[in-house]
Amino acid sequence: ARSGAAAMTHTGLVTVNSGGTHSKTSATGNWTFTVGWTIASGGTTSCTAAATNIVGGAGAETHDTSGTLQLNGTSGNNIVLGATTRIGTLRLQTACTVNLQYVTINGAATNNSALDHRGTSITITNLDNLTLNSNGTSALGCNTSAVLLTVTSSSITGSGAAGYLNKD
Repeated sequence: ARSGAAAMTHTGLVTVNSGGTHSKTSATGNWTFTVGWTIASGGTTSCTAAATNIVGGAGAETHDTSGTLQLNGTSGNNIVLGATTRIGTLRLQTACTVNLQYVTINGAATNNSALDHRGTSITITNLDNLTLNSNGTSALGCNTSAVLLTVTSSSITGSGAAGYLNKD
């Protein structure tokens, strides 16, 4: 388990294996991933520290989620992925469990979508009060029709070929 209260910086890909946890619980400092993360089935990554900036390296990192991802900010204090350098993409893979509330995702032009839904059998607790921004293909990518996504009280903007929504 890796947990931190202050600023944390990770160089290289962070992999959270089955049974592992990785969390940030204090709003002090940024959470930096220079390459991105992979949350394996059974692993958990969470951030419940409102106003945390999750920042990347060169803007092409991919955050793959097959385990549990919980990012919960508060009203007016979103958790921001890609605060200073836009992230590549946040991918929701098969069998993941996702709880995103009061989260901003600023996607880069180098990858597909800010939030990219790729899997089947996804368990959604919340996709609520999200701000999805993309300079790439789209702000929200749905690469399977097997799962219905319900996004509530959110703002979705994009400037790529598909703009707001891309469906394969």
